[in-house]
Amino acid sequence: MRSCTFGASRLGVAMVGLWALGCVPSGAEEKETPAFAAAIREIPATVQQGLTSAARGGRPISAKFEMDGDEAELTVYVARPDGFREITINPRSGGAAGATLITEGDDLKDAQAQAAAMASAKTTLLASAEHAVVANPGARVVSVFPELQNGHAVAVVTLLNGDNFTKVTEMLE
Repeated sequence: MRSCTFGASRLGVAMVGLWALGCVPSGAEEKETPAFAAAIREIPATVQQGLTSAARGGRPISAKFEMDGDEAELTVYVARPDGFREITINPRSGGAAGATLITEGDDLKDAQAQAAAMASAKTTLLASAEHAVVANPGARVVSVFPELQNGHAVAVVTLLNGDNFTKVTEMLE
């Protein structure tokens, strides 16, 4: 497992640079600010609950908290034989609240890349998220995205502990 903490200013400079080049990474995170951290802490549901609920509608290929106006929401992308769906998770119960078919644009490109990374996975995103939390006591999962690194499937798990965001990498193979 690899762990690194990003300062808000370094992350901001990197994202502005990538935006200027037109290459913000797939699955780019929300701005990791104290306001975002506070909004996430207000939600009883966890990413792990969202992954479990969404699994009833397909194979989870990513999950994240994101801001929708002034509110944080939890969404999970799932792969199904008939395509991809974005499952919205009820912030109070952790159950699925709705689903939207993903058919075009960046969401579809992201889902295809995530499904490709999960194709060689031997473990689930849920197991990776749970392992990251056990290894980082007091932390809460903000997001989990699969990707290929040097030809190997890994999960990049963003954790929140207090106001500090940390990314850890968990092997999926």
